[in-house]
Amino acid sequence: MAVQCLRTNEESFLQHSFIGAQSSGGRSRSFSVDANSYAKDDDLGLLLLKQLSDAERDGDPIEAICLDRFFNRSNLDPPLLLDLIKSNLGHTEGATGVISLIEVAMCMYHRGITANIQFTSLNSKIDAQKYYLHIVQNFIPFPSLPNNEKIAIGVNSFETGGTTTHSIIEEYQPINKTSIENGHIDDGNHIKSKQYFIFIFSTFLQRISQQLLLKRTISYTHSAIFVFLNRQQLQEQINAFLTEQISPGFSIISRPTKPLVQKICFVFSGQGPQWWAMGRLLYESEPLFTKWINLIDGEMTKINKGEWRLLEELIEKKNERESRINNTNIAQPTLFAIQVALAALFVSWNIYPSSIISHSAEAVRMLAVSMSEEEIENKLLKGIEHLVCIAVVVNSLRLVTTSGD
Repeated sequence: MAVQCLRTNEESFLQHSFIGAQSSGGRSRSFSVDANSYAKDDDLGLLLLKQLSDAERDGDPIEAICLDRFFNRSNLDPPLLLDLIKSNLGHTEGATGVISLIEVAMCMYHRGITANIQFTSLNSKIDAQKYYLHIVQNFIPFPSLPNNEKIAIGVNSFETGGTTTHSIIEEYQPINKTSIENGHIDDGNHIKSKQYFIFIFSTFLQRISQQLLLKRTISYTHSAIFVFLNRQQLQEQINAFLTEQISPGFSIISRPTKPLVQKICFVFSGQGPQWWAMGRLLYESEPLFTKWINLIDGEMTKINKGEWRLLEELIEKKNERESRINNTNIAQPTLFAIQVALAALFVSWNIYPSSIISHSAEAVRMLAVSMSEEEIENKLLKGIEHLVCIAVVVNSLRLVTTSGD
């Protein structure tokens, strides 16, 4: 279920296929003569942001930073260069905006505009010359700007659902700091000749252990933490770890452990999750489950006077078309039978619940009383409050449901 929440459901693909909006070849060829609709895609984009002041304080090598202010500067002439990320990934639906933001950051990192990889030749219906448009087919470096001006890129989002957003991404230019080290003057220009790496965790040495341990996603009992500036330092710390030596920047943290008390809860559902042939494999393979289904079938047949049989609906129906499992008068008893038989099977395996939760027609022990909530508390529950309580269901002023032992 967690994975499904991150994916586009299958129905949306079918809907776009029916109206001809889904590319039969699974490729987005925007502006191209061989374009045949667009390709949908499931994507997840992640941005790790840090305050500029914190990054400068910690000495992070930052390529781009998102500014929360309006930026208006452009003296560049046309043509308008067109490049779509859909040619690389397809249409990423709800993740389109953040994917575009990531593409802009990568363009700034490589200082150029990427090409449309699915483009062959311009669609004849597009008058690119009239509107001064140019489809990018090869990597185009950013132009050189006078006075060391910054590059800025806008990311627009005008969604069919009504969402309208605009972000301005401006490149970060580090402040040159002059320092003297070993008798040599360092003005910061050497940064361009070095290769830098961006790591997920970047902070002061004395705070990194604390910050890592505060992350709730880190649940390991023992954590080895390495803080390093280059590959050599990392190798030294790994060697220290393997030889159980002490090294600056390396520490091992152990979390206090608490014994887990395993508790089991049986949840009995109401009407809704029924489906044709449910429980059939258990009926064929587990004798105790079969015994309880047969027992309940006999009682159900007496109650409904032979109008329908539980075994016929669960076991004997040959296909889903013949099944009446979704009829309310059949769905509720069959769900009851399946869950009771399954509970009996669990108990036979020495699996006992410490608590039981039920809903709707599957309420385990309940009583609907034609009294108000106050009357039940003052008259019926006196002396047995520890055994019975008023359930969440208060149907009306004088119709209340109680539950308990």
